[in-house]
Amino acid sequence: MDNRYDHTRYCEKDRFAQYVGIELLEISAQRAKAKMTIREHHLNGVNIVHGGALFTLADLVFGALGYVHDQSSVSINANISYFKAINTGSLIAEGKLVALTPKLGSYTVQITDEEGDTVAVFQGLGYRRRQSRVLE
Repeated sequence: MDNRYDHTRYCEKDRFAQYVGIELLEISAQRAKAKMTIREHHLNGVNIVHGGALFTLADLVFGALGYVHDQSSVSINANISYFKAINTGSLIAEGKLVALTPKLGSYTVQITDEEGDTVAVFQGLGYRRRQSRVLE
């Protein structure tokens, strides 16, 4: 595998994703996919997955997509819409590149449950920094 798309190395550097239990499953120039098994610490006060946990899952995929291009990328805008409440099972976030310019990248991430129902949809815009990305 080309090191530019080595999702193992990318995830090792994302300490927050590790802390909350997100696993990056695949990454390429056009798509990325991650999984989060719902645990007690992901639930909010009304016993459903916290919106911040869903946002974090989508944001990891967004960040991975921005990373695979030869520049580092930082978020300049992101929003999420929540469609379904859930409190058990696993969630899959699948992201795709929508548009790429020399300075901006636009990405969409869909989060689904084990039945394939849409739980949330995330849209992110990243600023492509001039400096190279660094994993070390």
